Amino acid sequence: MKKRSLRNNKNGSGLIIAIAIMAVLMMLSLALLLVSFSLYSTARRQQDSAQCRELAQSLSKELEYEITIPSTEAYKSGAAEKYPLWFYLRFNVWQNSWKYFNNDERGHMAEYAYRHFNVGFTANLNKELTDGMSVLMYWISEDEVSDKNGTQLVVSVTSEKGKAKTTITSYFELNVTDSKELPKEDEDDYDALSGGQEFEKKNIDPDGNTIDEGEIWSWELSERE
Repeated sequence: MKKRSLRNNKNGSGLIIAIAIMAVLMMLSLALLLVSFSLYSTARRQQDSAQCRELAQSLSKELEYEITIPSTEAYKSGAAEKYPLWFYLRFNVWQNSWKYFNNDERGHMAEYAYRHFNVGFTANLNKELTDGMSVLMYWISEDEVSDKNGTQLVVSVTSEKGKAKTTITSYFELNVTDSKELPKEDEDDYDALSGGQEFEKKNIDPDGNTIDEGEIWSWELSERE
C-alpha cells in the first residue's frame, strides 16, 4: 500500500509539473504572439502613414503644377480643358460667390470661406491605396482691401488610411499684371483666355461670374508644410 501510494504521489507530482511547464509554454507563446502582433501593427501603421504622406505629397505637387502655370498658358487654345483648376480660381477668387477667409470678420469664417473637394479614384485603386482623400481651399483677405496682388490661396490635401492621416498645406500668392502695361511684343500672347475658344463653364464658373480679362493672373508657391 505504501509503495502504491508513493507511486501515485509521484504520478501526481509529475502531472502538476507537466501542467506547470505547459502553462509556462503557453504564456511564452502568448507573449511572443503579442510581440509579433505589436510589431505587425507598428509596421502596418508606419506603412499606412508613409503611404498617406506619399499620396498627399503627390497630389499637392499635381495641384501646384496646375495652379502655377505660366500666365501665357492660360491664353492658349484649349487651356480651360487642360487647366480647369486654374480657371476655377480665375473665375471664383475675388468674387462675392466665394467669400475670403478672415477669422476676425463676421461672415468670413470657415463655414463661409472654406471649399471642400473630394478626390475620385476607381473602386479598386481607392481600396488599395487610401480610405479617402480630400482637398480644402480658401483665400485670405480683409475688409476694405482691394489690391489683389499678394492674395494668399491656401490648399490643404488630406489622405487617410486605417488609423493614419496626413495633411499637407500649400500656400500660394497671386500676382496681377495689367495687360495695358505689357510690352508691345508680348500683347499677342495675352489675346484671350483659352485662346478665345468657347469652353464649358458649368464646373469652372457655376455662379456665372464675370471677370476683367485685362488682368493677367499668375500664382506662385510661397510655402508648404
